[in-house]
Amino acid sequence: MNLHPQASRQHGGPNLDLVFITQTGPKKSKEAQSQVRKHVMKDIGKARRKDGKRVVPLRFALEVPDSLESLIEPKVVERMDSVVHPSGPRTIGTDIQLLNRHAFRPLEPNDPLDEMEQAMQQEASQQIAVTAPSIERLWTGRMDPFIRYPIKMDNYSLRLMDHIFDDRYGNIPPYRDAWLPVGLTDTATFYQVLSNAALNIASLRGRETVPESRESMVYHTKAVMLVKQNMSKKLTATSDTVIASITAFACYSHVTGNQGGWHMHMNAVKEIVKHRGGIDKLDSNRLLRIVIFWADIGGACTEDIPPLFPIPTKQLYEAIGSEYSIPPPPLAVKVSKSWLQSFPEHFEILSIMNDLRSFMAYLKTEVLLTNGMIFRHGEVAASNLLPLQHRLLSLISRNENELQRKVNILRLGCTLFMAEIRRLFGIMGVLSGIHTEKLRGYMEEQMRSWGSLEILRAWVLAMGAMESRGDDRIWFFGELVKSKAELDVSSWDTLKEDFRQILWYDDVNDQVFLEVCAGVEPIVAESHVLGGSRFGGYRPLL
Repeated sequence: MNLHPQASRQHGGPNLDLVFITQTGPKKSKEAQSQVRKHVMKDIGKARRKDGKRVVPLRFALEVPDSLESLIEPKVVERMDSVVHPSGPRTIGTDIQLLNRHAFRPLEPNDPLDEMEQAMQQEASQQIAVTAPSIERLWTGRMDPFIRYPIKMDNYSLRLMDHIFDDRYGNIPPYRDAWLPVGLTDTATFYQVLSNAALNIASLRGRETVPESRESMVYHTKAVMLVKQNMSKKLTATSDTVIASITAFACYSHVTGNQGGWHMHMNAVKEIVKHRGGIDKLDSNRLLRIVIFWADIGGACTEDIPPLFPIPTKQLYEAIGSEYSIPPPPLAVKVSKSWLQSFPEHFEILSIMNDLRSFMAYLKTEVLLTNGMIFRHGEVAASNLLPLQHRLLSLISRNENELQRKVNILRLGCTLFMAEIRRLFGIMGVLSGIHTEKLRGYMEEQMRSWGSLEILRAWVLAMGAMESRGDDRIWFFGELVKSKAELDVSSWDTLKEDFRQILWYDDVNDQVFLEVCAGVEPIVAESHVLGGSRFGGYRPLL
């Protein structure tokens, strides 16, 4: 090892002193290492001693503006009901981007909002669909760190927010995209959003009982107390935020199987809307109309009763247009003609089946194009499946003559067909016990052959068998065997091909029909409170 003398100073700078060190052999030299350290620290020591100051790390100040409006190019903001939307549905972009522009502040116990401020908050919430900047997920995180929450967040609340942005389970996006923007406009509603998120975590743990947890009940209680305070004041008693909170309570009751609570809360929403002058008065708040529609159909379908509110047609931006309609298959045309010859005044049920068939064709295409991600878009379900379900429920009549019973049989068959599709879209609480029970009762009164419409009867029996369990499943399959003989069909595969021309979704019905014919019970337990689909999307973590 040779240590060369210090090299001459180069013209590159006043402190460019070099020391050349030559190391020979595999063994490290302590003398050489000491020489290197001394040379490196020489300039650092000089800098520290200069003027008696120490070198401090560079520090930067991040200036965060109170408003992003100054950074955004001004543009004309149009009302949502005046915007022209493309005729075809879009499958990207969600209403998570529709957040209120106004700043939200925590409602602390020692800092209550006065009535005038709450009235201003109500006015702002009514414009949620009109003025709304985008909210993005930054970097690789699941949450936007710049969201201003209406409450002071603790660690558990932040964990729930992270869960809300977790797309691993298909039942999150449909509720997040509508409910989170609504929840961020009001303290009580936000507490209930957190409560429902805690419910969802409990459901993912595979509980077979009501999934209420301590955390979900704590948030729910806080929300109820705040809503009571708001309803005691004239200026806020009928506000959008109160309506949103009570609608969230209805969802909470529905997914926990408390239909009595669902009735109580939805009737309260109905009365408040009546005092506001009707449901059309809420049209400017698009997301509020959507969540009311969602809660209304969910509970009404569970009990098979007519819905309380009309379809919010102007707010459904993802509804497929007539350009997606497909011509009915030959067997469907033949069956339709026979139906209309016998029951010309009951065309609506056939119209619903035709529209449902067109949506299934559209869905099959989108599943391939999006690799199944179409099921993560709640707007598609809200704009297509829920209106079809609303139309089916609207066919319920107190008239129980033979003709109406046939309509009810077809109506329930369509509802059972849609059940697994709704689960695939992440819609929770889709249970079919009431529908299969009612369907069996109607069909026991219609035991004789349907003649030229027997294939319709066989299709309904297949839907009943695929959505039922235990003795009911055995009964539906036994009647299906008799109907197969009545139709003189040689094999189950042939009968399945006929069903494809009525209403069928291959990815679901092929396997379940095979299980029915083989006498195999389904893998997913019907007793799971929140349901879930075993064919993709949301499923419990059993």
